[in-house]
Amino acid sequence: MKKLLFIVTCIVLFLASCSDDTSGELTSQNPSSQEEDKKEVTVVFDESSNLIESIVSVEENKIVFKKDSELNLKGKEYLVAGQLSVAPNGFLRKITSVIEEGNKIIVETEMAEVTDLMPEGNLDVIYNYDNMDLKRPLTTDKGDLVSYNTAMTKGANLGTFTISLNRVIFDADGNHSTTHDQIKANGSFSVQPSLDFGVRFHWWQLQEFRTIITSKKTANLDLIWSHSVPLFKHSIPLAKIPLPPVTFWIGWVPVVITNSVNVTLDANGSVNASITTGVEGTVTLKEGIRYNRGSGWNYIHDAYDLGFRFKPISATVGFDASVALNGEFETMFYGVLGVGIGANAGFYVNGTYYIDTDLVSYIEWFAGFRAGMQAFARAGLFGIPGLNFTWGYPIWSQSWPITEGQIML
Repeated sequence: MKKLLFIVTCIVLFLASCSDDTSGELTSQNPSSQEEDKKEVTVVFDESSNLIESIVSVEENKIVFKKDSELNLKGKEYLVAGQLSVAPNGFLRKITSVIEEGNKIIVETEMAEVTDLMPEGNLDVIYNYDNMDLKRPLTTDKGDLVSYNTAMTKGANLGTFTISLNRVIFDADGNHSTTHDQIKANGSFSVQPSLDFGVRFHWWQLQEFRTIITSKKTANLDLIWSHSVPLFKHSIPLAKIPLPPVTFWIGWVPVVITNSVNVTLDANGSVNASITTGVEGTVTLKEGIRYNRGSGWNYIHDAYDLGFRFKPISATVGFDASVALNGEFETMFYGVLGVGIGANAGFYVNGTYYIDTDLVSYIEWFAGFRAGMQAFARAGLFGIPGLNFTWGYPIWSQSWPITEGQIML
């Protein structure tokens, strides 16, 4: 009996000790206390703080400070800042070493994520590009005018970027004095983007992330293909439009987001005819990527409000060609590239040369609208392990035939 009582007592004591250990483990992982610990080892810079006067320079892997300043880095592990005059894109860094050199303190750093500092947080932003302060009109490296204005669309004030073209956009031999191998464009494209961005993390782990671009594209363009343009694929950079950085706060941590719009005109196809045509109208594309911790990554893509109209087509022989406006949107966090979406929208025409039984020559043609997208995300973004770039292949591509007809020769 005594032996049985001893065994029961041991079991009770063992279970009690296990219960105490589990309780202690949960207490040590309390997110609030851990966040306070992170605050203690983090230096936060803002424009109202005297500490910004101690910053000499901000570089990719190091930040240099004045030695005779109020800054005390003893026991500190992280440095974070919103927009500063010395660092317009802010920074979020983990300290790897501190070196005193003359009258300077050189702090070597590596990139950190918001999830390194906070166990809980979320951010939801609709960014309509309506706050740009342009001192003068933008032009591309080819001299094309890029104008900016805002306009109300469905109750929202949206920024609009318009690119005017009146030049040769492709020349097979690079000699503009020979005109038999050129594609000419005259008219304009405009892009009206809106960014939907959100992030949510819980217990130090990313739960949800999204970046979605909805862009209304408008075109009024005349195009002429010369009669001997060979098989080609040509991408013409038209403009890179940097948008001003914006600071949002997740709790006590400033998050600086910078977006840019890169516009290219892509032409490809095979032409052995002289073609004159054009396109006008609008289309709205919605593209994006979304992460959910339970289901992983998925892509968002849609095209709607399709209102393109083709101008009359004339040609001499068969053709198969297309021109598309590509709008690539990049989102940077603290000046480091995070995600990007490349979306194209354009038109294509295809014509086949025939001779009927009466020896009458004609071309049967059809034309349509083509759209596609690509996307990428930085490895380790917001602490997601194993995330790799997915840029480099189309993740969505679709074509819509719009019109067709015959050209008698």
